[in-house]
Amino acid sequence: MRYLSYTRPFYSQYTNVKQFDALMEGYAEYYNFNDMISVNDSIHFYDAHHMNKEGVDIFTPKIVDILEKHRARIHNNGVPDPRKADVK
Repeated sequence: MRYLSYTRPFYSQYTNVKQFDALMEGYAEYYNFNDMISVNDSIHFYDAHHMNKEGVDIFTPKIVDILEKHRARIHNNGVPDPRKADVK
């Protein structure tokens, strides 16, 4: 069974992010969206735990793209779809 794990974009005040990333990378295919998209606490978050519409508009297309590519790899028995570029 293949696993896909991710860390959603989060409020910048959280700590121990690098330690958590290292732990998660040992268990599954892992994506930290804080390294993949650019969001700002005062612009893209409603509060410390929830993105607002502007944040969601940035986050959603990226995670949909990753999930589609992940699904394609599963359906191709782990072989990347040559028509699509790598996510990272």
